[in-house]
Parts: sequence; C-alpha cells; structure tokens
Amino acid sequence: MVRDSRHWVLGYATIVPVSEHLFQAIAGGQFSSLVEFPEIDVLMQESTNYFHIEVLATVPSRTASRAGRYLVNAVGKYLLEHAHYVSASPITDIGIRLCKYFDFEHVGEERVGEIVYPIYTLAINEHTVGQKLARF
Repeated sequence: MVRDSRHWVLGYATIVPVSEHLFQAIAGGQFSSLVEFPEIDVLMQESTNYFHIEVLATVPSRTASRAGRYLVNAVGKYLLEHAHYVSASPITDIGIRLCKYFDFEHVGEERVGEIVYPIYTLAINEHTVGQKLARF
C-alpha cells in the first residue's frame, strides 16, 4: 500500500502466492479474481514459484503518478525476489500499463456476463525485468 502523509491510501497491490495448478487455471481463463480461487490453491507461504497480481491501482490525485511509480517498483522488486511465473488480470489502466511495460503475454480472458477480464502471464527473467525496473 502507498499512503500519503495523512495516511490516506494512494495506491495498492495484492500479490497472492498460488499453486501451479491454479496458475494454469488462471492462464486458461477459468478464474481471474481472488474471490473465485479455490482456497486449497491459494498458498499462505512464499515457497512457490507462482504468484498472481490481484489488484494494482492508484487513486486519482496530484501525486498519483509518483504513487504509481513507487507501487510498480515495489511490486516488481518483490516479484523479482520471490516469483518465477506471474499471472495478472488487471482491471485498471495502471495494471494494464504494468503488464505491457514488463512484456506480460496476453493469454486469454475470463467472461462474466457482459464483462471481459483480460488475463496476462509472465515468466520472470531477472535480467530483463531488472533492467526495466531500473529504467522505470
């Protein structure tokens, strides 16, 4: 979470460790939201190579750009340290920009009624992601 001096939330991200089985189900378009994930496949420890970015957003404000940069850097560094494979289903502009900037592959979508949620995956390459983070 990114907060301002008054402790108001300016941005947030949720990074969830998941099983390989769930990662494959997400990539296949079966799920895109944490509330849909089977509990058994959401891991409570970081001893997995698979993670899902559930939310990535900033609150519109004069400092949103700075908050967004800080948030993307914090998420990127965390994933570099812990993940080998990442899935994401961004619903915000900043989430989609993050996926495009880091070359996530658009692998499908989940349809819920009239709403379509894009699904992206990324195999972490430390060198490439590290370089992109340094430039960001």
